[in-house]
Amino acid sequence: MQLIVLSYRADLLDADKEALARLDNGYKGEVLFDEIVSEFPDIIHIKDVLFAYDNNSREIQIDNIIIAHDVCYIFEVKNFSFNLRIDEKGNFFYENGNECSMLNTQTERQKESVRQLMNDAGYPMVIKHYLVFINPNQMIYGLDNKHPIIVRNTLTRFLDNHMKPNRRNYEFLEIAIDERRLPHSKHDQYYEINLDYLKKGVFCPRCKQRLKKISRYKYHCEMCSGYIGTADAIKLLIRDIRCLNPGFKLDSIFLSRLSDGEISSSAIRRHRLNQNVRF
Repeated sequence: MQLIVLSYRADLLDADKEALARLDNGYKGEVLFDEIVSEFPDIIHIKDVLFAYDNNSREIQIDNIIIAHDVCYIFEVKNFSFNLRIDEKGNFFYENGNECSMLNTQTERQKESVRQLMNDAGYPMVIKHYLVFINPNQMIYGLDNKHPIIVRNTLTRFLDNHMKPNRRNYEFLEIAIDERRLPHSKHDQYYEINLDYLKKGVFCPRCKQRLKKISRYKYHCEMCSGYIGTADAIKLLIRDIRCLNPGFKLDSIFLSRLSDGEISSSAIRRHRLNQNVRF
């Protein structure tokens, strides 16, 4: 989210552009997986769980925890555009022969952390971990049935066979896991806010183009053909800064300058007084 904001409010370095492209690609893979899983009723699907384990000394994020047919499944979804090779021990390598260490160290750490999570929640379960390579054009060479790996053309069949309704109600377990979510990581880093380096204006939340002020109370996106009012425009300004640095102290003068003067500080104070916006 920070990189998305910076993509239209600053000039990203090439490395940041590449990182944003990778994250965006991964997000699209997650959305596709969510759409497929949503077809299966009577299962518990818990997404994006950040929690502490190992006596709170370590943190980990799990993309998907699914409880189906009284079994806990961990699905780590990858939307890679490059091919991989897997050896008999289940280790991954790039096509050039170099080890893909990011995958080789991930599985056991995730299984152990979720096992601790379930124990802390008071309900240990059988845990099965699967890597899902969701890009239909990616090749995984050396793959056989002994590897806990699912590719796109086998995903639907796998889910049909395993995403069966639970035989008991596990909502209590879902609540217990949600209670253990961390609101943010201790490793999160936030940007120093310098108005001189940020591009001014109000930007469309959909296409990220700068909105055009067409009247005192209305903004228009020429690309999306959408319209928003002043209160929503102020909320977009607040959202951008809160995303970059949630601890930054906002005031009406700063927000007015961020809007490139299109919204006066007095208008922002009025909307705040009327509780149309909060900061």
